[in-house]
Amino acid sequence: MSTNPSRKPQSSLMFVASRPLVPHTSMSHNTVIPHPLDLPGPTSMPEGYYLVIIGQEVSIFYMWKDTALHILEISGAVYYKCRTFHQALADYMAAYKKGELHAIPTPGGPFWPTALCTPSPVLSKGEQSYWAEVDDLIDVLSQAQLNPTGSM
Repeated sequence: MSTNPSRKPQSSLMFVASRPLVPHTSMSHNTVIPHPLDLPGPTSMPEGYYLVIIGQEVSIFYMWKDTALHILEISGAVYYKCRTFHQALADYMAAYKKGELHAIPTPGGPFWPTALCTPSPVLSKGEQSYWAEVDDLIDVLSQAQLNPTGSM
C-alpha cells in the first residue's frame, strides 16, 4: 500500500454532513489541531479507524460512538473510515500538511476550549509605577486630536 501523502483516501466511503445544523461563522476560539505524531494509537481492539478532518475536534477515533460525538450536528463535517491505522495516519498527515484540518467546536459544548485562568503576577512598586505611567500616556494619547496637517 502506498503512503504517498498526495494520494486520495482509499476508503470506500467519504462522508460530508449536508444538514446545516450549526452554521459556519467566524468565532474567536482557540482550537488545537494535534500534530500527527501526537495522535494516540488504539489501546484496545478498535472498531475501526475513523478519520475526522472537519469536526468539533480532529483526530483518528477508534469507535463510531466517539466519532459521532465529534461530527454529528456539525455542518460540513468531513470524516471517513479507513482500513488500517497506517492509512488513517497517512491521510491525517497529508491533511495536516495541506492545512485541511479544521476543528469547529460548538460554543459552550464539551469540545469548546476554555480559557486558562492564570493568576496575575505580583508587580513590584517600580513595575506598578511604570505601568501607571504607561496608562497615563495612553489616556493622553487617546484624547489627542490631530489637525488636518498631521500635527497635534
